[in-house]
Amino acid sequence: MAYLRRFTGLALGLISLCLVITGSVAVDAISADVGISVESSGQRAASEGLPQSKIVKKSAKTTDQYYAAQLDKLGIILHPGTEHREDSKPTAATSRKCKSLVYQTLMKLPAEQRNQLSDLTLFYTEDGRRGLGGSGSIVLRCLNVTDAELVSVFTHEMGHIVDGSYLEGSADGSASGFFDFDEPVKIDDPSSEFYKISWDSESKVKDDAVDLDFVSLYAMSDPFEDFAETYAYFRLHGPEFRKLLNSSSMLQEKYEFMKNDVFGGEEFGGIKKNLNIWERDYDVTVLPFSLRTFLTNGLKTAQTT
Repeated sequence: MAYLRRFTGLALGLISLCLVITGSVAVDAISADVGISVESSGQRAASEGLPQSKIVKKSAKTTDQYYAAQLDKLGIILHPGTEHREDSKPTAATSRKCKSLVYQTLMKLPAEQRNQLSDLTLFYTEDGRRGLGGSGSIVLRCLNVTDAELVSVFTHEMGHIVDGSYLEGSADGSASGFFDFDEPVKIDDPSSEFYKISWDSESKVKDDAVDLDFVSLYAMSDPFEDFAETYAYFRLHGPEFRKLLNSSSMLQEKYEFMKNDVFGGEEFGGIKKNLNIWERDYDVTVLPFSLRTFLTNGLKTAQTT
């Protein structure tokens, strides 16, 4: 079923199929835009006579405070989590951490894409959908997920924002044959070209499309989830995605679309791992990647990776 441009999320209670990297960013992972002078944790521990572990925790808190404050300055309307779930109960620490990760992830996406995000709701419960996204809005669950999973889910939801708001057709354009609820997707909407790779309509996969033509099994839900999963996989799992190209000509087309039509010819790196190109995980948001590398340099890579 299609969901209007795409206010949907990954299903409640998806079981993590892989281990996901956890933990906060180390002191030396603070990126240049922080503007905070930070000496090494060892130097500070020696000078202040404190255990190094306490210095690291203090530095991580300072870093998250800075990034959380930066998110407040972006002009995005931040809604209290109770608007989505009445039982949302953030603490200072969980709010700071979630807002920090969201801001840092946004800064790793093209400015013209992140500027499409107008409303953001962060809610703090142990259960519920991990993410909802579309029509310029994202709702994100900040508890009971690892840092890396939160970044992955948020990137997936930004894929829906890019699909529905950044890539658009003309108001008076003819219909492409795809519908988002009752709204026709215009034929000059670039997204329609992506949908046509594996889909005959918003609810029917092409007869010759198989699971190997998608980056995940969840991507087979509909063209919109296909787009969002492919967007997140391209951005966070570049080396893996490029390995999969040997298994599917449709995936080759999707990779080229993301590279040329969404990311302006840029490609990305990530961890390199043993990969069975003849299998697909259910959901790309639980796949492991180097969170610290992503937050420090964005996983940029040459085309040779």
